[in-house]
Amino acid sequence: MSSLKEKIAEAISKHVSIEDTYTYDLKRTKSAFEVGTMSLEDFEEWTDENVEDLAETIVDALQPQLTPNQQIVLKWLKEEQTKNPELSIFGTLSVLFDESENRFMNLDVIDALYDLSNSQQAGVFQAFSQWDLGWRNECE
Repeated sequence: MSSLKEKIAEAISKHVSIEDTYTYDLKRTKSAFEVGTMSLEDFEEWTDENVEDLAETIVDALQPQLTPNQQIVLKWLKEEQTKNPELSIFGTLSVLFDESENRFMNLDVIDALYDLSNSQQAGVFQAFSQWDLGWRNECE
């Protein structure tokens, strides 16, 4: 299965390559149009790298914006998953709640976790799930 970034890049590539359509970057300021000195040499045709950059920007924009407490919990989840790659997502979440309940982790993480509302917890889970999908694809 393709990652979200790959799917977006494929869609952009398909869109900008329709029949005889091309996409270019302007290498001068737009005011050069008013002066009448613009030429084809002032443009650079898009490459796969431009498409990848745009796809990455779109993926970043789609990521949930997390509060500081959500970021603390997400960071812990990522570190735990990286240390124990054999764990499933639910296994890592289980470790989070077991260790926080038994106070086997940093108090900052515990405080951050318990300060999250249900919707904030869902945001962390969503961000962690998206990260995990990408991380597992990179590991394969």
